[in-house]
Amino acid sequence: MYELALKSAPENLDALHLLGVLEYQCKNSFRAVELINRAISLSPNYAPAYSNCGLAQHDLKQFEAAIRSFDAAISLSPGFAQAH
Repeated sequence: MYELALKSAPENLDALHLLGVLEYQCKNSFRAVELINRAISLSPNYAPAYSNCGLAQHDLKQFEAAIRSFDAAISLSPGFAQAH
């Protein structure tokens, strides 16, 4: 569904972010980071995307990048529990 949405609207923030989340859940963390980073480039103030990117980066053992992503999410939304 998200891939179809991206075919007609490749800049669709929600489709990029949520497809990235699905890729992470399917253990395709490298692809997840790519998709979520595209979403972040479209909306750099969207805390959930940074948090989800951090999860995928952690899965890839990119620990410093994951910490930066979680820190960005917390900075944007201090009450965002998942990022903590």
